[in-house]
Amino acid sequence: MKKARQLPVQITLSVVAVLAMSAACTVDTNTARRKTGGNSMEPADSGTNMNSLLDAGVIADSGSGMQSDCSGNPSMCVPRELRGNPPTCACLGVCEQGWQWQNGVCVQNGMMGTPDAGTGGGGPSVDGGVPATDPFDPATVASQYAAAICGFRTRCEPALHDYFSSNEMECVTEIGANLRSTYDAFAQIIAANRLGFSQTGLNNCIQALSTADCASGPAPQACSSVFTGSQGAGQPCSLQAECTSDTFCAVQNLGECATCQPRAQAGQDCSAALCVAGTDCLQLQDGRNLCIPDTAGEGQPCGQINTGLCRGRLQCIGDMAATCQRPVARGGMCPTPDAMGNISTPTCNIYQNDTCVGNQCVAVTWGGAGTTCGDPATADNCNATAYCSSQMGPGTCTGLPGMGAACYQGRCAEGNYCAGASCAPEKTTGVACAGSTECSTADNLFCISGSCGPLTYNFCQ
Repeated sequence: MKKARQLPVQITLSVVAVLAMSAACTVDTNTARRKTGGNSMEPADSGTNMNSLLDAGVIADSGSGMQSDCSGNPSMCVPRELRGNPPTCACLGVCEQGWQWQNGVCVQNGMMGTPDAGTGGGGPSVDGGVPATDPFDPATVASQYAAAICGFRTRCEPALHDYFSSNEMECVTEIGANLRSTYDAFAQIIAANRLGFSQTGLNNCIQALSTADCASGPAPQACSSVFTGSQGAGQPCSLQAECTSDTFCAVQNLGECATCQPRAQAGQDCSAALCVAGTDCLQLQDGRNLCIPDTAGEGQPCGQINTGLCRGRLQCIGDMAATCQRPVARGGMCPTPDAMGNISTPTCNIYQNDTCVGNQCVAVTWGGAGTTCGDPATADNCNATAYCSSQMGPGTCTGLPGMGAACYQGRCAEGNYCAGASCAPEKTTGVACAGSTECSTADNLFCISGSCGPLTYNFCQ
């Protein structure tokens, strides 16, 4: 379950080319160790943090004229799509809303993530640093939150079920198990008086997921008050959950001690810090990494450094006066991208299982190895077990490579990870590792102090 639950590059490029410019992949709230081509969902992969790039995959800097342009990506990679393996994508400095680019990977800037590069965080603590907390049962909270996530997916992002050949019940089981592995560690942090849990915050989060508009998603920060870290700037930590909402745990590797450091504010450099809530760390063409707002609502300006990204599945449409607009519903008319993939009006929502065929939004058909794909005249696409043999026209779905085979754009078959250029089997408990991408997905293992194992909390002083 460490592999990113997101739709693949071929779908967004060859079937709905504009998605590469206006709607990225799904939230993976279990940190950047997650692999790019797998079959398991992230614990907070609810789609609550979706937002849009400019119609050309560009964030313009109105002050300097510089921009981060992904349209010429030599790897044919969608912005924010292949997060787990930086060498495969020229635009990997761009992460989903609620995630920050740090040390070559995307790490979460929210409350529900797991801890590879420090995730989680919450509101202010009380009583001089000891957070208030409600009774916390990891199994119950994991189950409740997983049910809310998967319910949102069924209602608003059914493609994530169909693409992964899953259903809501299987989603709840999978995400619940992944969350449970994290929340067991959170229970230890709560016992150490460095983390507080709010049942009211969880209830509000669940309510937001169950009632949110599918295009806009839940209100920004709707789930930010579930956990409350108490460690402030300069205080020791090993997991982000320990830190207050305005700081992050600057740990380099799981199992090590670090200190909480201030988050970068909107418009500030984020090359060595996580951004504050409500902003994303985006890389501009001139190489700068800046915190960009990511909460623009329907009808609001977007696409500039000061206006930023759209929330949810809204699409940033327009040139100098771009605004966030709703995607086109099934049966509606959709635009034909120009030679650079740009559009001037909204397009279909792939996460609603819709794609543009003949200038009309139609239902996607997902197939495994041997089925057809990539034909702009059809809605046939590959599911999570395969990739399309052609990125420029009709092709055939080809099974993801297995052990010993060359990786396909950083992707490997279930149970494998991309080790440099070739696929290798995921590692079991006790085996040496350099990162959590190498450790067993099925067993929810992390790379801790140089070897794969279950997540544990290191109390640092």
